[in-house]
Amino acid sequence: MFVASECAPFAREGALGDVVGALPAALRRLGVDARVVIPRFGWISPVSTDGMSKHLAPLGVPLGDAEAWCAVYEAPLPGSDAPVYMLDHEVLFDRPYLYDPRDGRAHDNLARFAFLSRGAFQLAKHLGWVPDVMHAHDWPTGLVPLYLNTLEGNAMFRRTAGVLTVHGVGHQGRFSADEFRVTQLDDAVARSAAVEDYGGVNLLKAAIHHAARVVTVARRYADDIRTHDAGAGLDAVLAARGDAVSGLFDEGEAVDWAAGAARLLDVYRDAVMIRRGVSVTPPASVFPGTDPR
Repeated sequence: MFVASECAPFAREGALGDVVGALPAALRRLGVDARVVIPRFGWISPVSTDGMSKHLAPLGVPLGDAEAWCAVYEAPLPGSDAPVYMLDHEVLFDRPYLYDPRDGRAHDNLARFAFLSRGAFQLAKHLGWVPDVMHAHDWPTGLVPLYLNTLEGNAMFRRTAGVLTVHGVGHQGRFSADEFRVTQLDDAVARSAAVEDYGGVNLLKAAIHHAARVVTVARRYADDIRTHDAGAGLDAVLAARGDAVSGLFDEGEAVDWAAGAARLLDVYRDAVMIRRGVSVTPPASVFPGTDPR
């Protein structure tokens, strides 16, 4: 399950959207049950989007002191049968921007993307589908690996591995400890070395710590961000993960999504092995993601 803030062509601001718009389709061609969860931003029209339908039941997502309810829309990724689920919460996502308005900062970004991250788990429960891997992308869904190791590390998701793709290490999702309470994670988590950042919290740092594997699109970038000059303050955190950090494509190599998907599948298998405590590479039969062992 790809959990992301962007997915081309529905919502795209940069390379993150391109990757999430391409890899699930390539994985489906390999027989993997790849699915995508994004917000339904205001410009994604149920009327003009081909094949979009609305699920009958609403979805409740724990957020702050209560539950936030949303509708769930679904549309196929163009050129593929990969389903893209869109969580429709008008207050949080019916805006003319993805992250921040041009003239400032969205005051509730932590709530917005905590809703998306926790909503992915609620959606899986709603679908009765247990993904082998939940694949987060950058800070907006950096809470996914953290939730897997805390509030959602229960019977249903105990064998689900968290994978993180770092597209831009400079964008880290820093928030105050007070804001962090909207995630329903307790203060001890906020103060933990994996999450705390100069008295606040850092969602990308948390995801790097908590993901079973960390991947970048370019292998050179995986090397660069583990250096002081390019790591944006997270170089030591990334370096500490050792071989758990890797890239998909060599420098100068043409981006071939079929090849990238095959390499990503190896990353997924490693992540599942780590999560399940298996000493050998799991067989390909653990994909697609319906095996709840």
